[in-house]
Amino acid sequence: MFDKVIVPEDGKKIEIKDGKLVVPDNPILGIMWGDAIGPDITRASLRIWDAAVQKVYGGNRKVAWMRLYAGEEAMAMYNDPLPPDTLKACQEFIVSIKGPLTTPVGGGFRSLNVSLRQLLDLYACVRPVRWYPGIPSPLREPHKVDIVIFRENTEDVYMGIEWPSGSPEAVKAIRFLNENLGTHISEAAGLGIKPITEFGTKRLVRKAIRYALDHGDEVRRRLAATSTALRRAAAGLPTVINHSDYHPGNLKFEGARISGLVDFDWAKVDLRAFDVGLAIWYFCTSWEGSADGRLRLGEVGAFLRGYQGRLREPAAIPPLSAAEMAALPDLIHAGSLYILYWGLRDYLSKPVDPDEYLVYLRHSINTTRWLARPENRRRLVRTLRGLTRSARSVASTRAQPAGHKPRAKRKSAPAGGKKVSRRGQHARRVEP
Repeated sequence: MFDKVIVPEDGKKIEIKDGKLVVPDNPILGIMWGDAIGPDITRASLRIWDAAVQKVYGGNRKVAWMRLYAGEEAMAMYNDPLPPDTLKACQEFIVSIKGPLTTPVGGGFRSLNVSLRQLLDLYACVRPVRWYPGIPSPLREPHKVDIVIFRENTEDVYMGIEWPSGSPEAVKAIRFLNENLGTHISEAAGLGIKPITEFGTKRLVRKAIRYALDHGDEVRRRLAATSTALRRAAAGLPTVINHSDYHPGNLKFEGARISGLVDFDWAKVDLRAFDVGLAIWYFCTSWEGSADGRLRLGEVGAFLRGYQGRLREPAAIPPLSAAEMAALPDLIHAGSLYILYWGLRDYLSKPVDPDEYLVYLRHSINTTRWLARPENRRRLVRTLRGLTRSARSVASTRAQPAGHKPRAKRKSAPAGGKKVSRRGQHARRVEP
């Protein structure tokens, strides 16, 4: 089967079924020790990994390590820094780990890291990043760092298409660019080409989204907590029959004026305040550049003043209540998560325009992040409270009976710090 690779007899292969890894209790993992400091790092790492498996599974599971050869060690054994033996074993046994490998400088053989990525199509570099208690950190709140980075691994600089300064290849490529494509590159320059394809970019994005869905326990826990909070906030709020899909493409115009927002392909009974929050998400957030996802609080105020004012005119539908206004921050957040779910579901389940859906996904994520910052939420709450107080003042003024005269304000104390107290028909001066 192999030339010099020895397959452990006490291990079993990892398999892929229905797109997922099936890992036995004694999986065979390939291990390349690496060059220079590589063997020292790998030897220490093996002790940690074996101890971790022992601690977690209590001896019921164990890794069967299979030595693979690459770099200087492979050159000594095969006269090839990346022999077919190693590539075949990596493909057959699915999972392998490598130590640091020699990267040639100025000649010799091609970078082994680049070769492994290209030959095995290892297009996604997946890097979980989180903080563990007890580890020093320069961050003020390191416990909030919990992300997974996806980096494209086979295109761009990782194609390894590069020539040093003064090499025949670099000079030839530079002359071609200057003579045929109008560039002005010095022939003394080194040259690297960074190809990027739509296919490579999209498959990395798909993998990241699929990873989030498959490993979303923490996300689901947070969403469940958010859902509980939203149900609590929404308890007792009025519902309406709604025929509207809050989408800019569904705006109806009379001349230059927006007259409605109606989409009759579906209807629902929903919280009135939720649909108002969804409209705010669409029309009162920035969709541009670095400001994408930010709520424009001035527009939120203008939108709600207009909405409340129009409802007061027919006097048939009451304006948003104080309870509905208080619930709006949570309901705007809910609308953002709703659009995020809708975008992920449709993007992954049916043919769609990826550019359009990625715009909505990015906007939903940015808005959710903006709302999650305590200082932004406080600003939004202050805006809504100001509108509520203003509405109460208007309602109080309108509720006064005809001919009612407001009570005069008390006069301030006269200059000199003395005030007059009157009881009955007698007056006396009171010293401060």
